Amino acid sequence: EDIVRTVKVMLYYPNSGGTLTGEERRLTVYEGETVAQAVVKALAERPMDNYSGLKPLLPKDFTALGANVDGNTCYLNLSANCAELMPESTVQQRMVLRGIVNSLCSLEEVEQVQILLNGDYQMLLGTQPISRPLLPGE
Repeated sequence: EDIVRTVKVMLYYPNSGGTLTGEERRLTVYEGETVAQAVVKALAERPMDNYSGLKPLLPKDFTALGANVDGNTCYLNLSANCAELMPESTVQQRMVLRGIVNSLCSLEEVEQVQILLNGDYQMLLGTQPISRPLLPGE
């Protein structure tokens, strides 16, 4: 794999108390991969600090088919099976989306995130509205 560059990003993971905690990381972006894809991949992995009580934000098979930034919006194209991988609890679903959006919005050029499923706009991901771009902290 050819390493293209590394980027500094703030990744948000759930802690044992059920709230999101930021962890600053340097991510390696490989050839053919966007920075946003590297962020989503990292959120499915374990946080670096094993003693922080943080857990992976996303289930293992949660994958981004693509992600590109246009203007200040990151268009995150998720595989349709991500909907089935979402936690059942509405509170946890909201936390997953907030973690993704806050992490992507820690990238310099991203101010909001539009989530697509298999390249299509959808009304909901689980029970969470995704028809319009999501802002950090929402």
